Amino acid sequence: MTTSVTEFGAVGDGRTDDTEAFKEAHKAAVERGHPVVYVPPGRYLADVVMDNRASLLGARQQTVIQAVTEGKFAVTYATYIPVAQTIWQRPFVQGIALFGAGRTRGGIHIENKLGVD
Repeated sequence: MTTSVTEFGAVGDGRTDDTEAFKEAHKAAVERGHPVVYVPPGRYLADVVMDNRASLLGARQQTVIQAVTEGKFAVTYATYIPVAQTIWQRPFVQGIALFGAGRTRGGIHIENKLGVD
């Protein structure tokens, strides 16, 4: 079972800032115990910050997230992976094209517990 960002008002029209919808979807996915946030086809403008409690799943080649703020990444993932966690329990981003804003290279920034990407 997944939690969709559209449940929280994400539009995906390429013009609307969907950042708040992503925040709320992440929070709800964690609370519901279904740690996958589904992002339906569309072009979403958002500065998404996730952690290792949830994953992002898109609709292959039809889902795009682009950062809203100049110099930001589309997705920043704070990943503190406990030793006991297997590779299959780790968070993932799948089926989504990610683009930074302005001069940002790449669309995803991953921080481990030391703050290094």
